[in-house]
Amino acid sequence: MKSADFLKVELEQLGFIELRQDLTTKAIHLPKGMELPLLTGTLRHTIQSGQGAFRTEDIVLGILMLYGLDEQFEGRDNYRSVLTAIEHSTGSLVPFLAELSRSNPKQALIAALGYRNLDLSDDRALLLAIEAANLAYRESEDPRYEQLSFELLKLAAEDSDDWQIGYHLGYMHYNRDEFSQAIEQFRTVLSQDIPEEIADEISGLAALAERKSDFSRGLSRLFGGRIQEAIELFESLRPEFPEWYSLHFYTGLAYRLDQMYAKALTLFYEALSLKQDDPNLYNELSLCHMLNDEPDQAMKHLELALTLDPDHPELLTNYGIVLYQLGDPAAAVKQLRRAHQIDPADELTKQWLDVVTGVNNP
Repeated sequence: MKSADFLKVELEQLGFIELRQDLTTKAIHLPKGMELPLLTGTLRHTIQSGQGAFRTEDIVLGILMLYGLDEQFEGRDNYRSVLTAIEHSTGSLVPFLAELSRSNPKQALIAALGYRNLDLSDDRALLLAIEAANLAYRESEDPRYEQLSFELLKLAAEDSDDWQIGYHLGYMHYNRDEFSQAIEQFRTVLSQDIPEEIADEISGLAALAERKSDFSRGLSRLFGGRIQEAIELFESLRPEFPEWYSLHFYTGLAYRLDQMYAKALTLFYEALSLKQDDPNLYNELSLCHMLNDEPDQAMKHLELALTLDPDHPELLTNYGIVLYQLGDPAAAVKQLRRAHQIDPADELTKQWLDVVTGVNNP
């Protein structure tokens, strides 16, 4: 799964040990010479002790994490047979992973993905992966976990008509401003036998999503070049949703594209009061100040934006333009060349490089 690729760095946490003799437990028999994936901490302890000091749980976790990170790793059938034998003896491994998720949601997530990649028998592993991804997101605030949870939820919805999956998927669509998809999920949930309090909650959200669908229509108008129509739709929503960040942002963008820079700045500063970690917002603020011939203000916002996303080519280009406007062509060239190196196809960057280098090297 592409959205899980960011986890591959965790392969560094795994190593292999070759068994020097047969290993037999109540659940499994492992032959001499078999290579077992283990967490490096377990492996280090095993080597230092000079004994087979790992447990069945260590073997389980090592194999599951290996295939959660690299489902194409060779020896799949052999490793799968080990886990199948353990499950035959002790029962499903999913409760073990659920317990692990309480202390280490990242490891539990990877292991649950491995369980699914190995086509083991307990379908609850996918739901556990979703929950572990959510726990990892709450713990780290890394949006990649949230995106992975979303992708896993969509997979789960393909395989199951469980109303709880539709409920959570609808919520995620709603929070991502994907209102048509949210409404579709909510309607599916409402058609099922669900608790009355959940039905009331979903009905209220579906009504809000219907109203907020005007936002999606506004975006369609905006990116279709019908800016005035977009502004009308956005403005009709603003009194009802004063704390909706995306609404403020795209209303400001519409005004900026309509060359109403003062009005755009008002909307962007309202958006800034709601969210301070979006480099695109600082970029829009800087553009409006540049177009208002206020390079000092533009510089302030660009510097903030670049602390959040230092390799964003558009930010670097705008930074170079502002430096040029402030009378520092040498520094401008440096930023423009960096932007060009990241995105050599961008025409605006190339045009400004020509302008600035022409001034800097007459």
